[in-house]
Amino acid sequence: MVTCATSNGAKTDFQPFPRTGRLKKALDLNLPTLRKRLTRETGDVHPYVVATIHYENDRFSQTGSGPNFQGGFITLCTCKHRMRSSHTSDEWPGRWVAGFTGVGAVDRGNYLVYLMKVGEAFASHLDLWSSAKLPWKTKRAKAAHLRRLGDMFQPRSPASNPYDYRSYVAPRSDHSHFHNGQWHKDIDYGSTRPAALLVGDPEFSYLWDRPLLRLPDQLSRNPSGRSIHELLEQLEFMNS
Repeated sequence: MVTCATSNGAKTDFQPFPRTGRLKKALDLNLPTLRKRLTRETGDVHPYVVATIHYENDRFSQTGSGPNFQGGFITLCTCKHRMRSSHTSDEWPGRWVAGFTGVGAVDRGNYLVYLMKVGEAFASHLDLWSSAKLPWKTKRAKAAHLRRLGDMFQPRSPASNPYDYRSYVAPRSDHSHFHNGQWHKDIDYGSTRPAALLVGDPEFSYLWDRPLLRLPDQLSRNPSGRSIHELLEQLEFMNS
């Protein structure tokens, strides 16, 4: 597998889970704690299987670019284009996204890997990169031209068309979406509605690097919508 560089120069085949900051503090919460923190929260949740999550040595590893949990924010700006285009960028904030392992990654269950409340959503990578709401260090940690598993694309100057891949700096040649121009789809999904670029509210962003929370029934390929509280009630805590 192609390697990528972490912020300290070490080489790894996957995205490292946060070791500092707010996301580290929100890592591996048990179910009672999670339910308590979200008691007053509302909104629909979009659950799905993250096909690039693997499990070995008792830990999950994310070998894809989306979701990306570098730079202190969880973002979903590559992959799941159809799901992200189900709402406009104005409609996404306040909704939730939940990413699970596929069946067989650990056992026959779907285990929760990340849960985020969408705090901001953007219609294009130009809008996302230009936003002052994300620190520069976050953009560098997620930049596809710097990180093999980055999920943000830096606009060229000037960027005349936000949905033309030529308006952006190309990702590094070993990027996970570089092959056959797959990253072009990340710039323009090609549907009548852009695939919104989702940024998790850091106050309500959670990660699990081991199998702690599981759905009792297998997640369907196109899971129906449910509320955040319905999801929390369905989860099981695997205290192992």
